[in-house]
Amino acid sequence: MLLTVTPNPAIDRTLHVPELYVGAVNRAVKVDLAAGGKGLNAARAARTRGDAVLATAPLAGHTGRLLAELAAAEGFPADWFWLESGLTRTCVLLNHRETDTTVINEPGQPISEKGWHGFVAHSIYGFYTGQKRPYHRN
Repeated sequence: MLLTVTPNPAIDRTLHVPELYVGAVNRAVKVDLAAGGKGLNAARAARTRGDAVLATAPLAGHTGRLLAELAAAEGFPADWFWLESGLTRTCVLLNHRETDTTVINEPGQPISEKGWHGFVAHSIYGFYTGQKRPYHRN
């Protein structure tokens, strides 16, 4: 099983517009939401090859809950590390002309030293033992 660790996860919100006009009102014709971040994208790619994966990331707030729901809807087995405060970031992808994409990445919120150490321990403990982490919180 492949453990993917995503230290800066995001909700990827893709807005599809026929044409992108800078400085003007643009109307989306379709909106897609997905759990994102490099580790989750790697997990998605590994699953297309048939590999078993387990995803972990530090999540926070209502946006973290939404990311967890999106990942579950995709069928990702996951063991999230829940931070005590903050929000999980959202990134906006503007897909225009059906082939071009402009990406606006929101910065990740700072994680406290205690939160970061907890997340690292959460990830490493599970990687080495394959067991539920002692820092796991719902």
